[in-house]
This record gives sequence, structure tokens and C-alpha cells, in this order.
Amino acid sequence: MAGLIWKMGQSMTSWHSLRRKAFPLLLSALVGMGWAMADQTHVLAAATGKGDDQRVEVRSQAGAFLAAQIASEEGDLDRSIDYLRKALSFDPGETKLRVNLMMMLLARGKFDEAIAEAERLKAVPEAERFARLTLGVEAMRGKNFKRVSSILDGHADGDDLERLTQGVLGAWAKAGNGDVDGALSGLEALDAQPWYDPFTTLHAALIADLHNRPEADDLYRSLLDDDQAAAGAPDIWVQGVASYASWLIRDGRKDFARSVISSGEAVAPQFIEFAELRKKLSAGKRPERFVKSVREGAGIYLYDLGMVLNRPGSEALTRIYLQLARALAPQNGTILVQLGLTEERLDFPRRAIEYYDQVPNSSPLRRIADLQSGLALADAEDYDSAEKSLKDAIERDPSEPRAYLALGDIYARTEQFAEAAGLYDQAINALQESGEEADWNFYYRRGMAYERLKEWDKAEPDFRRALQLEPDRPEVLNYLGYSLVDRNEKLDEGLNLIRKAVDARPDAGFIVDSLGWAYYRLGRYEDAVRELERAIALIPEDPTVNDHLGDAYWQVGRKLEAHYQWNAALAAVEAMEKPDEKLRAAIQEKQADGLPDEAPSQKADASEATAEPEAAAN
Repeated sequence: MAGLIWKMGQSMTSWHSLRRKAFPLLLSALVGMGWAMADQTHVLAAATGKGDDQRVEVRSQAGAFLAAQIASEEGDLDRSIDYLRKALSFDPGETKLRVNLMMMLLARGKFDEAIAEAERLKAVPEAERFARLTLGVEAMRGKNFKRVSSILDGHADGDDLERLTQGVLGAWAKAGNGDVDGALSGLEALDAQPWYDPFTTLHAALIADLHNRPEADDLYRSLLDDDQAAAGAPDIWVQGVASYASWLIRDGRKDFARSVISSGEAVAPQFIEFAELRKKLSAGKRPERFVKSVREGAGIYLYDLGMVLNRPGSEALTRIYLQLARALAPQNGTILVQLGLTEERLDFPRRAIEYYDQVPNSSPLRRIADLQSGLALADAEDYDSAEKSLKDAIERDPSEPRAYLALGDIYARTEQFAEAAGLYDQAINALQESGEEADWNFYYRRGMAYERLKEWDKAEPDFRRALQLEPDRPEVLNYLGYSLVDRNEKLDEGLNLIRKAVDARPDAGFIVDSLGWAYYRLGRYEDAVRELERAIALIPEDPTVNDHLGDAYWQVGRKLEAHYQWNAALAAVEAMEKPDEKLRAAIQEKQADGLPDEAPSQKADASEATAEPEAAAN
């Protein structure tokens, strides 16, 4: 239903997070209500580590619960579920354990097993929200539409989020019973909060579209013209725009459809459904509806809710809504791809591949799933399989630029920079041959490959082209700026580029570190200390930043502190999964001998870059 959220390009998630500030009421309201339930389920902790398959023998309820909690924190949901069941064997009536078990089953996508727990917990206050939602989804899945509303409405004291969910899912249930008028009027009356509007307008349009009702046109048009929804709820807005274009093509209004697609592309150029609709237009083919059943429509609402809540740190909650959506629309490519991306963000690439493999061959997202699978294999450090997977994708469709980009990234990870640069060339050429312009990301990646190959005459134009396309992109500003300083070229420009990057991302420790190290390279050691201390506060366990700060302390005569930072840097190196041997050796040498006095030729000439930071920033 929704389109591409792909980590290689300008993802829906990235521009969503940037634009979301324009519509803060929607996000703050949903997060405040939705996260509270997940926060109460202690075992549903942020799953960001990696577990193993070891089981420990437990002989008490407390021991089993502790083992479940540890497994959850390591992200091993299956093992956590096993331990929770073991804990319940000691006391089947322990409510807290059942709440945790239900939430864990939902997170893992074991929906059928979660139903029994939801039935037990539907009257338990701390579990009622998700228990009733699970039972409502089960009724919807079984086409028992009359039961859906009675289940959801049974929680009369629900908050605004629950009232929205009751209203939207209730509308889909009415549509399933044939009461389309009641569904549309119910959504129109659902106006308790202004942030309801994108949800209610989109789903009213989808219901009308599914039932060939003329009201769909006005509803879609209303969403298209809603600039606030485009800024604050872009996932929902883009779905509506793409679905409207499909409606228009099916209605024979092809020129207007092209205009609507262009409006959508102006906000979300990477949204794959727009490209698919253009192909349909060119081939004279009739597109399918974006929602093909009542159950899928209800699933899309849960997907929409999960995406609005989707932000760093809330992956556990997002995943539950996506799994509920998947229960209603198990073949929906967008839901499956987003589940895969969520698992990747949690650092579980093998689980991500499970979902990518389920995307149907008929889905517009099948190619994207193939590319993401290749990248996930690389995340799992299975580089041979990743390379084969992406080469197969290129062979299937040599005109797909993202396949070249993805394979290029695999080569860059393994420091095969010449091969990476060649693939980035092919990606850019594939776009140009199709009449499109590559976005900043393509030039930035190729520039980095050339820079690592020490081909600066090729790297610099690529960085500058990337900045032409995205003038305020912090990572490009930082890379180009630091490279200029490091090469002792255009020092004023280089420092100003890094300062601009820091202004854009003052919380990015690696960029602040670049500014501090640039000052160090220029011999401005006091300035270097100031910025590197800022960087270390942001990323205290980074070995490179600790090493840099140690060097800066040494140069200003704070030699005891320098040794302290080098010790911290070495400890961070030793803690790495694959320690950096070159960095380790360099630190050990400094620990033994300190730093030599720099010869003038070793230091970048600071004469071009003497402006104070405040003046340069202004």
C-alpha cells in the first residue's frame, strides 16, 4: 500500500522525521498514548543486542522471568517466549507474566498464539488496549465484522488513540457488513482531535474507492490539498496521493493522474508506487486498487499507526502494530518490507530476510525486497551470499540503479573501492539513460570511493555535485570540508563547511570530532580541545575521538590527561568486535613514547583559516 522505505536512498523514514516537526500535535499525542502500554511491559525492552541459542535451566519463577528478560534485551524473542511460558508453569495466574507473553508473541508475529492470551487479558487494565485490539483483529480476519466493533467498543474509557482506532476499524467493519454509508458517516463524525484528519480522510477515501463510490474523488482531493498532512503525516498523505492517481487512471483521467503523481513525487521522489503508476500509464494498463479488501484496508490503518509512531527507540511498539497489520494483510509487500527494515534497525538481519522473502513476486516491492535481502546478508557478514544476491538482482534488471548502488556499498564495506566506484558509475549511468538525475547520495558514495582510492581529482567534483543537489547535507559538508583541511587546500572553505555541518547536526559526535581534528591539523590546539571535549561528551566510547582528544591534550601540555584518553581509546579498541589493529598500534606507541614535536611541514598551514568559530558561523 505505502511505498518504498529504503535505507540506500532518501527513505520515507528520513524525510518523515525531518518534516514531522511541522505537525507536532499528531506525533506527541500518539506517542504519549501508544508508548505507555509498551513501557509497562518490562520484558518488551529495547531489543538491540544479539542473543544466542543457549538455554539455561531454570528452577523458579523468578529465574525464568529473569532469563526471559535477558533474552528479550538481547533481542531473542523466541527464547524469551519459552522462558515466559516456563515462568507461567510455576504460577499460571501471574498476570504480569501473561501480559509480557502476549506482547512478546505479538512482536514475534505469532498471532494465533497471542489470541488465547488476549482472551484471558481483555479485562486486565494494563493489557486491555492490546488484548482487545488483538481480538478485534482476529474477528476482522475471520470476517466476523459485527463482532469487531463490540470488542473494540468494550473499552469505554479509552483515550484519543483508542477512540481513533475504534472509529477507523469500526468503519472498515461496517463496510465489510455492506453499510458503506454508515462507515463514511462514522469517519466524518470522528473529529475529536485535529490529528485524526489524515487517518479519517484517507480511510474514508479507501472505503469509498473499494466500493466504487463517487465520494472517493472528493475525499482523495481533500487529502491531496492538505499541506499540513503532507508535512506532518507524510506516509499517510503519500498513500492517499498514489491511491488517488490509481483512481484517476481507472476513471480515464490520465492527464490529471500525471499531475497528481508529480505532486506526490515533489514530496516523496523515492516512493516506488509513483514509478509503477507511470509505467502503467505509459503501457496503457489499468492499475489495481491499492486496497483490495476490507481486511487489507483495516491492516493498512494499523500499518499507518505504526509508521506515525516509528522513531528511534520505539521500534518495539512499531513492530507490534506492523505484526497486527500483517495478520490482516499477510501478502502486503509494504508491511513485509517495513517489518524487515524494523528488524534491521534492531540489528537482526536474518529475521529481516524472513520478511523480505515473503514479499510476493507480483508486488512492486519485490525488487526492493531482493535488494534489502542482499544488504541484510552483508549486515550478517555473509558477504559472498550478499554479492551473489545483488548480482542476481542486476542480471534480472540491468536498468535498476539501486541494485548497482547496493552492490557498490557491499564492495565499499569490504574496502574494494575500485569495484565500488565502478558500480556507482553504473548506477548513475542507469539513471541518466532513463532520463532521470541521480540524487545526492549517488555522487556522495562515488566521491567517498574515489577519495579512498586517492583519486581526489574525481572525488572533489562528486562531493560538490552532491552539495549542488543537497546544499545542507551534513555528511557531505563534513566529508568535503575535512578532506580539504586534511589536504591543506582551501582551508577557509573547508573549516566553514565543517562548521556548517556542525550547526546542522550539533548532536552528531563524529561531525564535531571532524571540526576538532581539523583544528588540530591546523595547529589550533586549544580550539581542538574545546571541540573534541564536546565530541567525547556525545560519543564517549568512540576509540577515535578518545585518541584525538588525547593528542590534543598532549599538544596543550595536559600530558597526564592525554595518557588517560589514550588508555580509554585503547580500551574501546579492545572492546570492538573486530579491533582496529592500526589504531591499536598507534595508541600503544603514543602510550610508550608520547607525541613527537610536529615539524612545520607536518602541520596544515593555518594562515588561511584564522577566523574565530563564532564569526565563521555567522
